[in-house]
Amino acid sequence: NLGKYLDAEYQRTKNSAYLLLSAFHYQKEGMDEKALDYFSKAAKLAPGNAAILFYKAELEFHNLDLKSAARDLRKALRRKPDPDLDIKIRKLLGKALVRAGKPEQGLKVWKKLAGLNSEDEDLAEEVLDLQFEEGLLDEAIASGKKLMATTGNKFKKVSLALRLGNLHRLQNNREKALGAYNSALEMVGGGSWLEKETLNRIA
Repeated sequence: NLGKYLDAEYQRTKNSAYLLLSAFHYQKEGMDEKALDYFSKAAKLAPGNAAILFYKAELEFHNLDLKSAARDLRKALRRKPDPDLDIKIRKLLGKALVRAGKPEQGLKVWKKLAGLNSEDEDLAEEVLDLQFEEGLLDEAIASGKKLMATTGNKFKKVSLALRLGNLHRLQNNREKALGAYNSALEMVGGGSWLEKETLNRIA
């Protein structure tokens, strides 16, 4: 039994890594409550480790315990995670807050995330995706316009114009959708696949 083996190794070595392995084991087995207990124990024994709290928060988020997820993600940020983990934490924290009925707080988290990584256009586009996925269309449109105005990548400008057109269509704003699609057309060459794609959306 892997669970018993890991417990025995922890008792023998007092190495908190065995607690974390136990948490992953029980999570894989679908024993989420037990997994969360082991994540908590591991986090207490490794106070500088932000990743453990992130893993715990992911499971809490999956189980719709959004308040606990947000609490643990904020704790994780206070543990000064590395840049890549910091991004993951802030993305999930924003989602947890939005789904908990606190969209303004969630948007504030994502705005700060984008501000801390202002040169990362791919991340800015991921924030736009998050806003769209959570049904925050006005905010997604604002993010798309901002990124479109600042990017020097012509292909990305066209892609963003098409996305803006789609977002406006979802809001049943045909006039603005057509305006966005037409701006995309102006940026592409005649006969290109992008022109055909844009014309298909206008039709």
